[in-house]
Amino acid sequence: MYVVDRKASGTIVVPRLAVSIVGGIQPNKMRDTAQKLTLDGLLQRFWPIWIQDAGKPKDEPPDSALDAALARLVQSLADGATDTKYKFDAEADVELKHIEDFKEREIARCEEADAFRDFINKMPGAFARTALVFHFIDWYSDEVSDLVGDPPIIIPAETARRTRSFLTDFVLKHAAAFYRKIVRTGRADTDAQWIGGYILSRGLAQISDREIDRACPSLRRLERRPQRLAAMHELEAEGWVHVCKLGRDHRPAGWSVNPCVHDGRFAATAERERTRRIAVREAIAAVAETA
Repeated sequence: MYVVDRKASGTIVVPRLAVSIVGGIQPNKMRDTAQKLTLDGLLQRFWPIWIQDAGKPKDEPPDSALDAALARLVQSLADGATDTKYKFDAEADVELKHIEDFKEREIARCEEADAFRDFINKMPGAFARTALVFHFIDWYSDEVSDLVGDPPIIIPAETARRTRSFLTDFVLKHAAAFYRKIVRTGRADTDAQWIGGYILSRGLAQISDREIDRACPSLRRLERRPQRLAAMHELEAEGWVHVCKLGRDHRPAGWSVNPCVHDGRFAATAERERTRRIAVREAIAAVAETA
């Protein structure tokens, strides 16, 4: 509850003070203000969606049926219950535990205690709120439009599972790209570029932490493992790889490479990397012969 006392208008009581903000902004303008917004945690309360250029725009007619369905849904949500207390199905608690474990793993992988780490830390709280939104949308959607009354007070496990997947597979990946490209850049970007070139030059379908350790001099040795994980996190954010193996400490130890990386779009880069690496090996061999 939020209360404002005014001499002229008297007391104003807002039972539930909340605001939703949706909009778009150019990356360069966001860079100018991002650092200031991270100081008080305001930026971390937004879910950034990183949209890339999809090519030439297409002129497509509006989806009238979808527009009408969304309008009905919004009105139903606005007219729905506001005082009911909702709770999760017993099985849904497993999904919350997954989110909490996921948060701990991702925070451990962060290169430093930065703004992205603060964003990840808010995920368990976002889980409950998002699950409730999904629960309401399911109830008031077209598929159950013949139902009347308020949504059930129990949020089912399936809704919790969908919420967890939405947060970990969609929200976090967009946020990782946003924070890497807008809020911070650093050593991890350079390391990620090196590993990306290594993947291209070798045509790899998988890569392990051990292989990176052996192949990259600047990332070699156990104490530099956090740097290796940070670099791989950047490649995950770009959709190049995804974790396929965990180590004994439950941190990533192996990654599968997105097949699209090798579909020809990076062919020129791959050839440059192969040529460069061959030249480096030949130069090292030449120095060794004269030593």
